[in-house]
Amino acid sequence: MSWSFLTSLKYVVKGRESSRETALPKVTEDGMFLKYVTEELQGDTGVVELAVANNGKSLQFAAPALRNDKRIVTVAVQNDPSSFQFASRELQADTTFITEVVCFVPLVVPFLCPEMMENVDMIYELVKANPSVLKTIPSWLKDDISFYVRCLPISKYIVPHLPPPYLKEKDVLMEIVRLNYEVPYKSEEIIKNDESFFRQAVKVNGFVLRYANEEIRSKHDIILEAVNTNPYSIRFINKRNVNKEIALAAV
Repeated sequence: MSWSFLTSLKYVVKGRESSRETALPKVTEDGMFLKYVTEELQGDTGVVELAVANNGKSLQFAAPALRNDKRIVTVAVQNDPSSFQFASRELQADTTFITEVVCFVPLVVPFLCPEMMENVDMIYELVKANPSVLKTIPSWLKDDISFYVRCLPISKYIVPHLPPPYLKEKDVLMEIVRLNYEVPYKSEEIIKNDESFFRQAVKVNGFVLRYANEEIRSKHDIILEAVNTNPYSIRFINKRNVNKEIALAAV
């Protein structure tokens, strides 16, 4: 029989632990022991903090006031993100607090209340706080390419968290180019031979020319557009393709 089972049996028979001195080392060893202490100790900040630091799920046995304590809930969530479901309703609806928590515990997102998970603007704010949230957003939103395009301007660090299928989408790649982010290698392979893509892309960022194949980088109208957009893109053009018109555009 496990220690937890024997402990449960003992305190069903004996009654709840009321000694703080006895409870402290026990919750330190097994946070779920908080279930077997008196209500007074379940409301003791020191006891509860030690318990949730050992096992975040023990938050469910804390007194209501402590399940509404930001510091206690933060400690619990750091140990186990799923413990956020045991926080008070007030904290579960506190957008400022949630955003703060997501900064260092992005895995808390799947355990937010339904109202939060259905709020696109709220999820957007969480992505702003921590781009890795994109890996834990609701499944219904993962199919919304416009949401990913909306998130891209937040930071270049959004790109590594994009689902692989979206790195093939021209709308997403065009936004990456517009923002002057590094195009992922796998995306380079997809666009390098796509002349129609580059005809549009050089109008927003001449530097995109560096991802084109040699044939595309030799087309006069494309490279002229690139240089007009960004003179420094001339560095990606073979010298034999630089005529007077292109040279003047780069000045």
